This record gives sequence, C-alpha cells and structure tokens, in this order.
Amino acid sequence: MTLQLGMLNTDGRPGLKADATRMLGGFSHWKAETSGEFMEGPLVMIYRGDQIAAEEEHEIQPLRLGELVLTWDGRLDNREEIAALAGIAHGQHVPDPVIVAHGYERFGETIFSRLIGEFALVLWCGRSRALRFVRSACGSRALFYAFSGKSLLWASDFAHLVRISGAELKINESYIVGHLVSQPDSRHSPLTSIHVAPPNTMLRFADHCFAPPVQLWDPAALRPLHYRSDHEYEEHCREILTEAVRARLRARHVVFAELSGGLDSSSVVVLADQVLARQGRPPEHLQTVSCVFEESESCDEQYFIKAVEERRGIRTVRISEKQQQISSGLREIHFTGIPNPLHCASGRFQAYARAMRARDARLLLTGAGGDHLFWSALEAGPMIADSIYRGRFLQMHRSCRAWSRTMGVPYMQLLCRQALPLAVAAARARVPRLAIPPLPEWLSERHKKAFIARMVASENHGWSPVLPSVRTQLRELQSLFNMTSAGYTSEYRDVYVSHPYLYRPLVEFCLAVPPDQFLRNGEGRSLMRRALSDLLPPRIRTRKSKGFINEAFSRALQNDWELVDDPCRWQLCRRGFAEPRILQQHLTQLMLGLNVPGSNIVRILSAERWLRALDSAHRQEPLYARCSAS
Repeated sequence: MTLQLGMLNTDGRPGLKADATRMLGGFSHWKAETSGEFMEGPLVMIYRGDQIAAEEEHEIQPLRLGELVLTWDGRLDNREEIAALAGIAHGQHVPDPVIVAHGYERFGETIFSRLIGEFALVLWCGRSRALRFVRSACGSRALFYAFSGKSLLWASDFAHLVRISGAELKINESYIVGHLVSQPDSRHSPLTSIHVAPPNTMLRFADHCFAPPVQLWDPAALRPLHYRSDHEYEEHCREILTEAVRARLRARHVVFAELSGGLDSSSVVVLADQVLARQGRPPEHLQTVSCVFEESESCDEQYFIKAVEERRGIRTVRISEKQQQISSGLREIHFTGIPNPLHCASGRFQAYARAMRARDARLLLTGAGGDHLFWSALEAGPMIADSIYRGRFLQMHRSCRAWSRTMGVPYMQLLCRQALPLAVAAARARVPRLAIPPLPEWLSERHKKAFIARMVASENHGWSPVLPSVRTQLRELQSLFNMTSAGYTSEYRDVYVSHPYLYRPLVEFCLAVPPDQFLRNGEGRSLMRRALSDLLPPRIRTRKSKGFINEAFSRALQNDWELVDDPCRWQLCRRGFAEPRILQQHLTQLMLGLNVPGSNIVRILSAERWLRALDSAHRQEPLYARCSAS
C-alpha cells in the first residue's frame, strides 16, 4: 500500500511539524522506501510508499515543481504518451509523478483525462491556492477526505483518516445496504462524515469549498467497433490483452500473479509469459500464488491450476485452507477501515505477503474484471432486446429462436421476460426490474425500497438513449468499478495490487465490440477463448464451470455457530438492516451449504463484523487496530 496524507487549514493557521507527527500516528515507524513531508503556510502533505518500478528508485514525494506540489499513488500506463506531450526527453527513466506534474504545468486540468492507469493523486497549486483530488476510472487506489470548516484532511487509508480526524461515527446506511446486496457505491464511504474522492473524477477545492466534480472519461460515448471478420476481432482482442498485461508487468523485482484456475487469471499468466519471453526475461520473473482447499473439496481448483503449471513448468505457491484462516471473522473484532470481505479469510493476504517477501516481490496481478468485460454469463436477452429496440423484428425472431434452443429456455419466456423489458426500459430511459440484483429476503422493507429507488435514480443520469446491450455492459462496468474502488486490499502494507483487466484501452475495446462476439454457440466469453486458443491449456479454454467457495464458508459458519446463532443480538438487526427471524433461517441454510439467492455469507459476516467494531468504538473501546500483512 501507499499512504497519501495531508491537511489544509482553511482558517489560515500554519501547518507545523507537530501536525505532521500527529497525522502520521501509527505510520510514523513505517520504514517506507520513499517518504517525505511538505509544509508551507497552511498546507501539510505527507507521503509513504515503496519502490515498485525501476524509475521510482530516485523518486521524491511529495514532489515540488515550481508552484505545484504533488503526491501520487499508482501506476501510469501511458507514460510515453504523456511524457511526449509534456516535452520530456528520455521519459522512460522519469518517475510517474514528474511526468504528471510537467503535463499539468503545460496543459492544466485537461491532462487528467489523458492519464491511463491505476492512480489517485493530490495536487496543490500555490498560484491559485487550490487543491485537486484525482482518481482513475477504475478507482483501485483509494482517497478519502473530511472537511470540518476549519481544516480539510485527506488520506488514502480510511481507518487512519477516521482516527486522526475525530470523525463522527454515523453510519452511511445506503453504503451498508449496497455492500450487503452487491457492491457499495464508489461515490460514498461507510461513514457520513468521511467523503470519497470519486473514481473517474477531478475534485477542485478552493476558497473554502469544493467545485462541482468533473468527470474525466465517458464510457457511454464510445463508438461501436465493426470489423469484417471474426479474425480481426480476435487479433485485436489478443493484442489489447497482451498490452494490458505488459503495462502492468513494469517492476524491478519479481512479480506475483494470482492463479485461481479460472479463465481470467490463467489468461493473465500465459500472456505474461509471452511478454517476458519477448523482453528477454526469464519466466521465473513471474511467480504465481494459488489458494487451495484441502478440506473443502468442492472449492478446490487444483485440477485447473495444474494445467497452467504444466504449461509453464513452474510450480505455483499454494496457500492452504488452513493458512487462509477462513472463519466468520466475529471472534476478534477490530476497526480496520471499511467493511471488508477479506476479513473472513484473514490469513490469505498475510500468506501472500510472506511468500512475496521471500522473493523480494511487492506487485500482485489479479484476474479481477474479466467476468464483467467478456460476458461470462449467458445473457442472450440484451442482444434480442437490441433487435426490438432497432425495430428489426425478423432478426429478433431468428435470434430468439436460436437462443431458445441453445439455452433450453422457452421462446416466449426469453422474449417476454428477458428481452422485451430491456428494450422497453431502454426506450423509456428506465431501469428494468430484472436489472436490479436479487435482494435478500431478510433485508428490511425500508431498505429494500430505498435501494431500488437509489438504483433507479443513479441509472437515469445520462446513459440514454443507448442500446439495451450497451446499458447492460455499462451496468456491469459500474459494478466492476464499485468493487475495485472499495479498497479491500488497501489494508495490506506489503502488497501492491494491480488489475490488468482494468486497463482502459481494454475496457474501451470490450465496450465497443458487438455482444455476439462474446456470446456464441451457447458459450460465454467466446471472443477471449478464440483469441487465446493457442496459449490457454485445453482444459482452461473449454472450461464451462466456475469455482465457488461456499463450502469453505459454510464450514466456517459451523465452527463459529455459537457466535452466529442468535441474530436478535446482531448489529444488523438492532440497527434495522435485517429481519432477525428471516436472517436466522437464511444463516441456518447457508451453514448447511444450501444456496440462498441474494444472501452472500461473506458480505453478511463482514458487515456484521464492521458494525460490531463501530459499536465497540461508541463504547469507548480502542478504535485503532490495523490488519496488516507486514
């Protein structure tokens, strides 16, 4: 992780060394490879972080360039392009923040929309006396702030900002409900007193107030991509996937990658091997790490993991079920930041960090996002809805008939229950009911109604009129960015996570490609399978199933049942989020390993754990306790 931290005294009080020391708190003893403080007038800016890429070896942060002061957390993928625009010669040896600062000096705020990567930055301009908070579209690097009227505080670490700001611990109920149902809204934090610098946005603070947020990139404005043949789509797909992996392999030490045995993580690994070979680097520069399950056999993916191991000739680092420490997370309650599903496998990232430290590695690549971009689910409804929306009813009939046979779904059900509502909703700029995720039965009626109302309001904000399939893709993309913006891995100090599937040119490609390239012959993700057919092991390329970890967490519920058994005492029920009787029934079913639509064990437990930690804080128990992989 990287720490960006700062304070601007809006009452004019000068920032002092004592302020910096107090703000650092528990981070004061962190021996980060790059560290620094900047204090001038009412401004304090602090940075702590490690060096991942070679050009960061002599990096200075906070960076001062004339009237500008910048802290930067992230990776700039289009370094060469921005360096050329900024007039920097030999940009390959220049750290990212220097490139960005020079770009801003030359082009002003317009440079932010040109930046591609995973980043969050804070920029102070002494000339205009203004602060700017900027985050990339994917939101994978966090940034929060709290404004009291006399001072503006910000930090990339949510828990740390809560502690140093003395923020009121009032719950943002919509955030918690979003966390329970699917993903929390990336524009909000779990506390009403702590605010988020939203992804894909620039926030400007000047004259004691924030200007309206400025969107940096509009995914709905992309033009459709049309090629003459499947081969052209496949070539482009392979090229852009390779580029996405290459951009994220930039590191001076060994890089780790998660290998689950799924199509997404396996594709990242085999493409990384190809990139390394082209660069003349040994395949050992990429090490893989895999979670395996010695007790929960239905969760174990070693059959598929071994296929990639055999292809590479390099054994993956296995993290056992015991090492992952899968539990309810309710035995030891500490406030560590946001409600975090990773707390139910508290040893996983700690084990990652130990394995990575042993090989002097810090960067971890994931396969997150492939499902969202490449249409993993067989959803023919949006394609049929496109034909209805365009008035091409013969095409609609043929498509519906073909998919009805392929999916084994009655023609009228596919047409009337799936496609037609999508087409009508797109024409009226409404949200179709089937686009709303299944709500847990135990969720209180008040929160069910509020969740649906918020979803409808957020959907109809400028994405219309667009094709039903495009609306479906944009919803999937928003869900993905909500997930990566939540900051689940930011607690772990020794692991820097990067997501190749969030590479913006790859996202733009997937949004522009016709959906029938992804869904074909009764198979999802067809384009990726075809594009990488010669690289992926056959058992991965033809895989139709998807691994789940329900059994492991059902066992965790069984082991911790005495902590779970009476939901009437749960914070979720006491605070009105859940109906205790129905929640009791669902928890019992989940403990027995039964599937309960809309009830995610991990999200229920992580929300309850967070609420209990907050309750402890209200009762004056210690708030500070970091969950660190170091």
